[in-house]
Amino acid sequence: MSGVPSPRFGRGWPLACVGLLSTIWLPALGRGFSTDDFEKVPLTWRQLVANPFINYGRPLETLTLAILPNEASVQHAANLLLYLACLWTMWRLCRRMELDEWSTFLALSSFFHPSFLWSVTWINQRNDLLLVLCLLLALSTTRTPIRLLWAIAACASKTPFVLQNLVFSLQFARKRSLTASAVSLVAMGVFAYGGYITNYAFTVRDGTPPVVTAVGTALAVPIGLAKVLEGIVIIFAPVSMFAWSPWAPIAALFAYAACWFVIIRSLPGPGARVEGWIIGLALAMCGPFAFNSEVRVTGGAAVLAFLAVAAAARFHRPARMAGVGILAFNLLGTALNYGLFRSSQYDIRATPDPLDTSYPVYTYQAWRDELRVDVLSRFGVTPPPRR
Repeated sequence: MSGVPSPRFGRGWPLACVGLLSTIWLPALGRGFSTDDFEKVPLTWRQLVANPFINYGRPLETLTLAILPNEASVQHAANLLLYLACLWTMWRLCRRMELDEWSTFLALSSFFHPSFLWSVTWINQRNDLLLVLCLLLALSTTRTPIRLLWAIAACASKTPFVLQNLVFSLQFARKRSLTASAVSLVAMGVFAYGGYITNYAFTVRDGTPPVVTAVGTALAVPIGLAKVLEGIVIIFAPVSMFAWSPWAPIAALFAYAACWFVIIRSLPGPGARVEGWIIGLALAMCGPFAFNSEVRVTGGAAVLAFLAVAAAARFHRPARMAGVGILAFNLLGTALNYGLFRSSQYDIRATPDPLDTSYPVYTYQAWRDELRVDVLSRFGVTPPPRR
């Protein structure tokens, strides 16, 4: 969808705008290690070679941890550089898709979804940035071998987020690239298996059995579907970030809904061209929400969902205002929880700092857990404890 360049600012203003906003992450460069960093950052080449799936089946993330020194400032800088690389790659992809300035702005604003508070300021959550970057690089090329390599790299970044390879496989098959289609599916299976066996081992060791083991298949399926729906809602309305009072998430939900309603009204009719493959990727990224639907795991799906909407919407003045409103609410949610991983512990061999659970997002999580226990108890099920 091509647009008319803005006579006042030119076509580069969306990139300049998000580049300026990216400075909100600079204070994270001065933070130390926190929570799981003390377990993941010391991973070495020898451990990676001995067991490529040692880190929940995420060898690409493990590689970045192994090749960098165990210095907090360096590890945090790597996260920020990956984040900026994601922004630049999205900008180039939007230009390639011939999106106008406001569509590009909405797509780029997805990187200020509150889920990126985890991936930018917490070293251990680097896998989200690697996943998003590999996906955007795969979308940015038309050459089958290169797209296949980036698709495999995305799978190697973060399991269980591997279902996107189903979409890539279909694309390759449509182009008669049957070998690439098959390799894409094999890679998906390999990394799904590697992630499962390592994650299962960790959960059993920590005394947290899988949901299906605790509640049975009859309840696990509807619970999984409910979590997928919850994750989709969080993509568009991350209300858990606003839980400083019981009414605040409800108010945030109505505010987000009003903005998205305006944008939805700007979508074209049924006969318009829709980027179906991007929608397919966004939906595939939602599948793993059946395992976890917290706001911190929704970043990849949010980026693709925003891109799909940006490619289809017509941004007249009301839709532009709504897009700015969504960005403002996302920034506010991030600001309310910004200190989540503030740490002054710079020695990776020291005792880990405990996680500060006083922020709104964890208050919301506590409410959610109370509801979870109450609902399952009505079915006669005692839910397993959460880590």
